[in-house]
Amino acid sequence: MPATIVDLGRRRHYGAFYGLDPVPTDRPLLLLLGNCQAESLRLLLDPAAEPLDQPAGPAATDPPTDPPADLRGAHPTAPGLTRSAVLRGAHPTRPTSDVVSVRVPPIHELTADDLPHLDALLERADLLVAQPTRADYRDLPLGTEQVLARARADLRTALVSSVRYAGLHPFHVVVHPPELDGVVPPVVAYHDLRAVVLAARGHTDPGADGSRLDALLGDLPPLTADAVRAVGDDSGAELRRRQQQHGGVAVADLLDDPAVDDMRTVNHPGPRVLAGVARRVRASLGLAPLEVDPGRPLLDDVHAPVHPAVAAVRRPADGPAPSPDHWRVGGRSVAEREVLAAQLAWYADHPAMVREALARHGRTLDHLGLAP
Repeated sequence: MPATIVDLGRRRHYGAFYGLDPVPTDRPLLLLLGNCQAESLRLLLDPAAEPLDQPAGPAATDPPTDPPADLRGAHPTAPGLTRSAVLRGAHPTRPTSDVVSVRVPPIHELTADDLPHLDALLERADLLVAQPTRADYRDLPLGTEQVLARARADLRTALVSSVRYAGLHPFHVVVHPPELDGVVPPVVAYHDLRAVVLAARGHTDPGADGSRLDALLGDLPPLTADAVRAVGDDSGAELRRRQQQHGGVAVADLLDDPAVDDMRTVNHPGPRVLAGVARRVRASLGLAPLEVDPGRPLLDDVHAPVHPAVAAVRRPADGPAPSPDHWRVGGRSVAEREVLAAQLAWYADHPAMVREALARHGRTLDHLGLAP
């Protein structure tokens, strides 16, 4: 497809951001800046928001961060509405909202050409929800402090760390080193540390139709309850560290006692967690309590399997339990064996990714008893 057609489609999709669609002025203007979690959060904060289907693959990335100054108290909090409400069936009925939100491209997709459009909205915005982001992210002035410096002085801001939690999927990691930008494993954009370790040992041939896979996996230690808890504890502690570092909205405790469906993947929260984050963001912004049914599942494109050892120590799901041995990708069931076999073979041509995964996740490997 020609680039001009893609660009026109993108501009149409983000019409209000690019000034193609009018933005109402009768309510406070809310912007959300971050990864795919930010767009899902927008749909829970603004019941009249237009939905955006979530892509799979690299869009699951999070912006690298470093600790900006404590910004929560940097802007005055105006009083919000005083009446609590519950709004159901937000789509297609599109009920009245107490804010106006604009769909903003994910921060990792923004380009230099997008900055004037972002800055035009920042000059008008009353409310900003942002995932803390380091200065000069992707060589653009998109760091949290840089963005706030260009915004209105009376902007109300809520910083929300991207929710990452591995306590339900202890083998899975996201690895996106800058020097390997855009390089993702096949089938799903998540690495399985079992496959990483096997590749590090030189076992990158799963055999025809994965015929060697069972034997290779059989040489690895079984997943234990202690390992599940240790990985979860580390993951929760890291989320707490980031929210304290950035002075952000507290969200880590939402995963203190998780159910097996509280995370779709290590970086895609389930509905209970997303709803909890939305409630706390509204409170942080001085808005009235509001429960919104977005009318469809959010961050629903990829569901990771939940190992039986994990299910044994976590709370059961409120609804259907996740599969123990199949991914769900774009509505299609994919056997975990298929993913492992494809990624093992892929690592043969991507040894740098194996090295990066080992270097970044050594502590998790220790918890799991996985030695390279």
